[in-house]
Amino acid sequence: MLDGNTSAATVAREAPGTRADASASHVRAATNDLVWKLFRGQRVGPLTLRDFIEAQYDAHELLSRIVLARDVEDRGEQCRNVDDELERRLRAHLKDSQPVAERAAELAREAA
Repeated sequence: MLDGNTSAATVAREAPGTRADASASHVRAATNDLVWKLFRGQRVGPLTLRDFIEAQYDAHELLSRIVLARDVEDRGEQCRNVDDELERRLRAHLKDSQPVAERAAELAREAA
């Protein structure tokens, strides 16, 4: 992770070989891309979705919601809820991270 005073957009702008106008849309697209990759089992830098889930202090509680669901319909709803919560946490975790900055820089170069 980057320090609290450096944003991924700043790093993307300052990365060698990138245009100075790497925008928030590049950072957003980079975040979306990395979240998509993680949810499909790919590694992003040192992170996998499994590692991320195991690091959650309440992973057992999140997953028990699915297991303890009353019926198939409730289980589907709980799966969606857990999926949404994990995605929200993952996006927060990736915010201002080096992998996002690097991907945003790539997107900025491609757009140039």
